[in-house]
Amino acid sequence: MSNALQEFTVTIAARGDHENSAAEAIHHGLTAAHAAGYIESWTDPEPVEEGDEDAACAAIAFALKDMEGMAFLRCWNDGDFDSIRREWPEAPEAVFIGADPLHTPAS
Repeated sequence: MSNALQEFTVTIAARGDHENSAAEAIHHGLTAAHAAGYIESWTDPEPVEEGDEDAACAAIAFALKDMEGMAFLRCWNDGDFDSIRREWPEAPEAVFIGADPLHTPAS
């Protein structure tokens, strides 16, 4: 049997508040060690800063009101805050606080 797996499917239970939820991943051409690394990153996420969580909620709320909401969220998720300021000048300051490391709050 080859060390590399042709297809590796695993279902894992998520930790935290949603114990019954599950994450399923299909990995093609990964070794078992690589797949285990991905699984560990899903089950042991890095802590979220409080400001980041608030900014994420504000970004999602704004995106739901805008016709180009998915494009906005894509830019926000990629950290392309300059494009957001240029394309969505009406975006509230809350989408930047805690998410954009270069953001300085308005006085």
